[in-house]
Amino acid sequence: MAVFDVYKGFLAVLRHFYKTPFLVFCMHRILLDTDFLLQCVRWRIDLFSELERLFADTNIQICVFDRTLEELQGKKDSTLALAFTKRMQTITTNSTAPVDDLLLEHGKAPNTAVATQDKALKEKLKKADIPVITIRKQRYLVI
Repeated sequence: MAVFDVYKGFLAVLRHFYKTPFLVFCMHRILLDTDFLLQCVRWRIDLFSELERLFADTNIQICVFDRTLEELQGKKDSTLALAFTKRMQTITTNSTAPVDDLLLEHGKAPNTAVATQDKALKEKLKKADIPVITIRKQRYLVI
């Protein structure tokens, strides 16, 4: 019985911790890769609701680089993807560096995750201990 009471007390502490107000004010920034954005459009994934599902306890800020917008120009499904980006914050870099390098550089900031489907970039991000968001089964997002 004593073990069960300790377990119940532990669960009560966890419930209290996850309901505290400071978690609501925590802001997560999510950086999107060009291919990830296009895949969400092609597979009809509701990007905004999926990200809200993943980060249910925190506020999120979805960001794209100006270089990402340049890469989208002329690609298939780019008009719908560009319409999505109007609801996101654009980060102006004034850089000629590839988007992958920008994602690695800006992804090191605290409370930042990178959304990508690029296998090589995922490996680099994991080595740098940056959270990676990917698409699973063409339906939903996972970290």
